[in-house]
Amino acid sequence: MRENKLNELSAQEWLRFTKTWFVHNPPPRKKNEVLHPAKYPESMIEGFVRFFTKEGGLVFDPFLGTGSTLVACQNCKRKGVGVELQERYGKIAEERVKDTEQKVIIGDSFEIKKLWKGERFDFLITSPPYGPMLNKKGLASEKREEEGLDVKYSKEEKDLGNIMDYDSFILRLVDLFIEIKDLMKEGAYLVVILQNYREGAEFKTLAWDFTSGMKKHFTLSGVKIWCQDNKTLYPYGYRYSFVPNVHHHYCLIFRKGKNVKEAKEGLVVKIPQEDIKFLKKKAEEKIVMEGWKGRNKKVKVENFFNCFVTEEAFVKLLAKSGKWCRNRGLYVGDAKGAGVDFIVKIKGEEKSIGIRSIGKDSLEKWKRVAYPDDRFREEKEKIADFIVACYHEDGLVRFLGIIKKEKLLEELEKSEILCSKANQERFRVVALNKFNLSGMKGLLEELEAE
Repeated sequence: MRENKLNELSAQEWLRFTKTWFVHNPPPRKKNEVLHPAKYPESMIEGFVRFFTKEGGLVFDPFLGTGSTLVACQNCKRKGVGVELQERYGKIAEERVKDTEQKVIIGDSFEIKKLWKGERFDFLITSPPYGPMLNKKGLASEKREEEGLDVKYSKEEKDLGNIMDYDSFILRLVDLFIEIKDLMKEGAYLVVILQNYREGAEFKTLAWDFTSGMKKHFTLSGVKIWCQDNKTLYPYGYRYSFVPNVHHHYCLIFRKGKNVKEAKEGLVVKIPQEDIKFLKKKAEEKIVMEGWKGRNKKVKVENFFNCFVTEEAFVKLLAKSGKWCRNRGLYVGDAKGAGVDFIVKIKGEEKSIGIRSIGKDSLEKWKRVAYPDDRFREEKEKIADFIVACYHEDGLVRFLGIIKKEKLLEELEKSEILCSKANQERFRVVALNKFNLSGMKGLLEELEAE
C-alpha cells in the first residue's frame, strides 16, 4: 500500500475531508474569548491541522488572536507557533496554552524572520482581519458595542484591520504571506479563511480578489466553504433591496512550490508596497520639477515610475549575489515602456546594461519590446551594450531575458515604424523571443563583485 506522506488519517477520513463544503457551528465562547471580534473555532481548525500535518508537525498562525490555532494543535499533538500584534489578545492566548509546548509571540508578523529562528513550518492556517469590513457599522457590530465588546482589533497603524482602502489591504495581506513563504517547507500547505462582504451598495469579493493576488506566488489547491446555519438573521434591506446575510466563509487552500508561470517568465524581484508608494511619489515630483507640458502627463509619470521600480529591482537582483553596479543616469520613457541604464564590470572592463520595462499588452498580446525611434536614429552611441527586458505588475518585476546591442540594432533596423497617436511618438519593436533568459543568467554570473 502506498505510504500516506501527508497525514495519519484513514481512507474514509481522508475522503470525508475533501468535500468542498461543510457546516460547522462553533460552541459558545468562554468569557475570556468573547472580547475578540472575530475568533474562529479550534474545533474546526483541528480538522485542517489533522489533514495537512502528521503528529509532531509544526503549525504557524500569523494572526493568532486569542489562540484558537494553538489550542487545536495541543488537542491533536502538533507544535504550534502564533504571532499576535495585540498584547491583550496575546495574553489570553498564553493563558489558554500555558504549561504546553505551544508558543505565543506578541509582535508583528511582518517581522517574522526576526521573531522566529526555529525550523521551517509544515503548515500554516489563519483567519486575517477582514480589512475595511471591520470598520463598517451594522446591526451585529452595534450589538457587540452595546455589550462592551471589541468591534475592531485596535487603532494601531500596524494593524491590517485599520487599512481603509480595499485594494491596499489586499496588497498588504499578500505581501505578508510572501514574507512568510521562505519559512514554509517546500510543498507545505497554507489555509487562509476569509469572507466576502457587502459595503454600501457593492458586494466586495474579498476572498476571490485576495486569491487572485496570491496565485502569483502560491498554487491554489482548492477551496472549502465553511457554512454556519445557527447565526442570527438580520432584516437587512427589508422591503426595498436584496442584502444578503453572509453566513459562510471561504477556506482558501494554497501550496508552496515552484510557480511554473514565474519559472517560465524569468527572474522575479519583489518590491515592497512601501517602496512602491515612495517611487510613485518620486515620479510625480520629477514631472513637476521638470515642468512637463508635453504629451499625456499621466503616461509620463507612469514611465518614470516604471523606470524607478525597474532600477530598484535590478539593484536588488545584483545585491542578492553581491555584484557591483552603478546607475548610468539615463532614463528612457515612451508610450510602450520605460528604461534605465547601469554600469557593471565584466572581466575588469566596464559594460553598460539597459533595463527595458514593457507593458502588459507587449508581454501577453504582442510579445514584443518597443524602443523609441528617435533614440535608435539619433543616439545609437547611448544605447547600452546589453538590453534586458522586464515586466512590472503590483510590485513584482520579472526579468525576461537579454539581448546584445549589436543584435538589438539589427532587429530595430528591420522593424516597421509604429506610431502612438495618444502620445505623438514613433517607435520600433523587437520580438520578445529575441531576449534570452539563460543568456541573462549567464551574464549575471560573470559580473564582478563589489
